[in-house]
Amino acid sequence: MGKTSRIAPPTRPFEEIDPRLRGLVSFFNRAGPATVQSCEGHDPNYLGYVEFTPVFFKENMAALKKVCETFEERRIYTEQKVWVREGENALFFHLEPMNGEDAMGLLLAVIGEEFDADERWQTIIRSGEIPDQEEI
Repeated sequence: MGKTSRIAPPTRPFEEIDPRLRGLVSFFNRAGPATVQSCEGHDPNYLGYVEFTPVFFKENMAALKKVCETFEERRIYTEQKVWVREGENALFFHLEPMNGEDAMGLLLAVIGEEFDADERWQTIIRSGEIPDQEEI
């Protein structure tokens, strides 16, 4: 299971974070900085990523690798991929939409599960909503 003992508001306004990743970034940054930058992946190549601080990445490497394994087991299309790059402290994903499949939604759900998000945080992660300051 991943560690989620960190969290603080991001260093940039929530509005500048890609909408589908706002809840996830909030979740990871609850106690202190865990993420450095992120991108949900846009047309034409749909390559997205979440880059983590070196400390958070090292502490959570096993959980991030498990996210990749679980996503691979549950995905519908083999073209949709998730992988970890140790030298870059990042979780990368290629989630080109196919036949209406919400691969990003699946990835967000798997991350929430692996990092033991409670039901409220699962909802925030999947929806991309910005949590109230009191929740952070």
